[in-house]
Amino acid sequence: MKRYIIQAVIIVAFGMLGSSAAFGGGAMKVGIDSAGEQVWRVSGSSTYATFDVNNSGSFAFEFDSPVSDTMDFGGGVEFQVARELTGYAGQFKFMPVYGYLRLHPAMSDMTPYLVMQLGFSLFVADDIYTGTLGETQSGMHLGLGGGIILDKNFIMELLYTVDTGSILYPSPVPDMEIEYSKLTMSVGFVF
Repeated sequence: MKRYIIQAVIIVAFGMLGSSAAFGGGAMKVGIDSAGEQVWRVSGSSTYATFDVNNSGSFAFEFDSPVSDTMDFGGGVEFQVARELTGYAGQFKFMPVYGYLRLHPAMSDMTPYLVMQLGFSLFVADDIYTGTLGETQSGMHLGLGGGIILDKNFIMELLYTVDTGSILYPSPVPDMEIEYSKLTMSVGFVF
């Protein structure tokens, strides 16, 4: 089922890429995800453990439409390369699908901006990460950051994001709530 959801999101993202009538523009970004942190919480309890996450990469497609000279509204999808916890076997990744609001002064040769993202995040992990009986469940995506658009064609961005999800286990094993936070430095092209 998860595979079909991921394929549907990819098809919608590429369909949006080809539809210039629906959006005024967008961006394609490639990023380096800094070493992040992941918190595992036992569902319904205050018990938790914190893990460091190794560096990895990601790329994103975004589409926006100007609301005014100083504000854009849009949506996007981010594809993360699989990553590992430091000292823990197995790999995981999130695939956020989000809406965003970008605030900036009137466009010029060097336009700084602030961006806020809100959406949901598909959570995917291998059996080593979840255990053979564990099943991942998607959660929320939040992002806050800023950047610069240069010559109306290039973008540089620094973004802090938090993605959540769960690992569901058969009873009596308690479920785990997962929270993954990272800092992404990205560059890309505006179209």
